[in-house]
Amino acid sequence: MCPSTNGTSCGAEADWQAGWISWIDDNGNGVRDAEDQLLTLRSVTESIILDVPRAVASGFHFSGSGRPSFDRQITIGVCDERGVEGPAQAIIYSVAGLGSMLNAEDAGLSRCG
Repeated sequence: MCPSTNGTSCGAEADWQAGWISWIDDNGNGVRDAEDQLLTLRSVTESIILDVPRAVASGFHFSGSGRPSFDRQITIGVCDERGVEGPAQAIIYSVAGLGSMLNAEDAGLSRCG
């Protein structure tokens, strides 16, 4: 999964606000090749703000066994211009690769955007 401005490849900039993609990386090279199956393509509207931790700002991946490319739990905030005061959510990935979604308050998210 990585930020993408064109919907086909990872962006040179860590700009998740432009959108993102996820794919099956069959050869494990960390790059979306033409033969890799695209799983998710998201364009982000101006009203949605993603707060992505610096540790995974350029993207992250999961191995075939489900292990993530990061070594600690990460929390990605999803909110609008109101930040955590609005209907903010938190996507949490554990070091085991398990993902969950909670509202910002339950996740202890103190900022978003």
